[in-house]
Amino acid sequence: MTERMHQSARGPPSPMNEVIPVFYKTLIQIERRHTMNSKDANVKHVLNNFVTRYVTPFHNLADYRDAYVHVKIPKRETKPARDLVLNLESGDFPLLIKHELAVTGISDRLIRDCIQQLISQARYGTKKHPLGVRIAALNDVLYIDLADDAGRVVKVSDEGWSIIGAATTDADATAAGKAEGLAADVNQNTETCPIKFVRTPGMLPLPIPTDGGSIDMIKTFLNVREADLPLVLGWVLMAYTANGPYPVLFLGGEQDSGKSTTERVLLRLIDPNAADVRSAPRNERELMEGAGLSWVQPFDNLSSIPNSLSDALCRMSTGGGGNNSSGLVASIKRPVVFNSIDDMGLQSDLLDRTLWVMLKGINDERRKQEEAFWPEFETLRPQIFGWLLSVLVEARKRASTLTTTALPRMADFARLVMGAEEAMGMEPGSFLNAYEENRKTADSLVVESSAVGAAVRKLMLTWPSNEWVGTAQDLLDYLIDKYPIDMSRSGRSPETARKFSGLLRRVAPHLRRLGYDVQFERSADSRTILVKRTRDLTEKELKEVEQMPEPQKDHEKLYKLLNGIVPKSDGDDGRDATSDKDKETSISGKEDFGPEPTAEEWKEGDEADESDDLDV
Repeated sequence: MTERMHQSARGPPSPMNEVIPVFYKTLIQIERRHTMNSKDANVKHVLNNFVTRYVTPFHNLADYRDAYVHVKIPKRETKPARDLVLNLESGDFPLLIKHELAVTGISDRLIRDCIQQLISQARYGTKKHPLGVRIAALNDVLYIDLADDAGRVVKVSDEGWSIIGAATTDADATAAGKAEGLAADVNQNTETCPIKFVRTPGMLPLPIPTDGGSIDMIKTFLNVREADLPLVLGWVLMAYTANGPYPVLFLGGEQDSGKSTTERVLLRLIDPNAADVRSAPRNERELMEGAGLSWVQPFDNLSSIPNSLSDALCRMSTGGGGNNSSGLVASIKRPVVFNSIDDMGLQSDLLDRTLWVMLKGINDERRKQEEAFWPEFETLRPQIFGWLLSVLVEARKRASTLTTTALPRMADFARLVMGAEEAMGMEPGSFLNAYEENRKTADSLVVESSAVGAAVRKLMLTWPSNEWVGTAQDLLDYLIDKYPIDMSRSGRSPETARKFSGLLRRVAPHLRRLGYDVQFERSADSRTILVKRTRDLTEKELKEVEQMPEPQKDHEKLYKLLNGIVPKSDGDDGRDATSDKDKETSISGKEDFGPEPTAEEWKEGDEADESDDLDV
């Protein structure tokens, strides 16, 4: 009874007993959300204030899709001044925000929303500026980013070189002229430098250039032969220009000849970087990504260059499209330098663009410890840099007045270095002489590394006259018979006359520069090849002929047959009697083509010859 009375007093279980805790829980959640919203609003206010005061979005003058911000923050009590140009689609800007604001609780979502808004303003707003990585040009004026904390830039024009301040937010391009379509705001102060330079990870500052440098000063740190010095210094001067085309610099030599050290010295005078030399990129995309991070592309101790990478380096040297990290086609020209112990069998297209420099051996007396070498270099680096800038000024002025018409390939490079000869204290013509010898070295390397090129050269060294005329099959059969070792260097000889012609076409420019002119001629019923030696043999070549085996020098029988001096007997093809080859091609200067091809078939054959993708 008493228990029932107590139950009655408490009453039956009420739903409110369950609702009240839920109600209080909801109130707590609302209060927390209000607190968080207030905190988010406060963080958002701080972020907006930071962006409004210090951040200006803009896009690249060359491509509106390249969205950037210029962050310019004055020096404060505990933090240094900032003058940075950052790509909004990289991870650098969010990190900068978190570091500069130092606000607890700032969310990644809030930063992402801010970045998306800035990208929209940058791409579709009116502010656009030319961009540069270390070196850029506008209106025939060069700008070299010193990449120091003060954002200073070296300006190089025909009047000389000087140190100027960095660009700021809106009026960067006014001094360069509104004709370029650059952003300008008449209410802002006009800035001296019209270029916004991107500071990439690993980029190190160049020294403040000073007077007092000389060619003797820089020679102290370069283990280069005197004859190659115009080429190496010329490559440095060309690397200071913004538009190229740029020759590729190859540094070769024996082990411990200072190849990597010489490469580092050159790099620290042009584009210092924490990763001063690198391993070879694995593919074209990696090459393009590296080109976006630094001006000079330095590679160390290469053992080989694949064909696809060789083609990409050619495009980087003289200009051309390539795949960047976004998978888009981009056109980038950059100076390239690499070193190796051997010649690596470079493709002929890349060799045409390469300065081939073999370093001197270093004996123990000349060798310096790095602990002494680099401090000495760093002490003199400002003077050497200033001397190179002064030479560059004179080279630019004189190059525009040169009237010579006999310029080699990479003519812009040749003209610039010819203009620098007097300023470097060199005799007129020093560069062209060195360049011509360098080209001969490269041509000889191509020819000697080519099975077809080496065999054709040997033939013309000992051929009774200075001309050989015959079909591709005639020449192929005879070279295989006379020079089997040369013709099988790549594992086997060319299997068909068409493949042989394709290989010969590739090596023909190099043979021509060495004095062996190769021409492909076609008439109504035949195709012939004319090989002509255009000069007398040198003493070195005469000694080479003396050392050749007699069978390789005896061409009398074939020579008489090709020139109609003696009639051709049955089964006599002009080759050695010991040969067991039985070809269906005559040595009459005319191939057995079967039925006469049509004009369309002739055209298809020519296209196939030119499109064969065969190694030299």
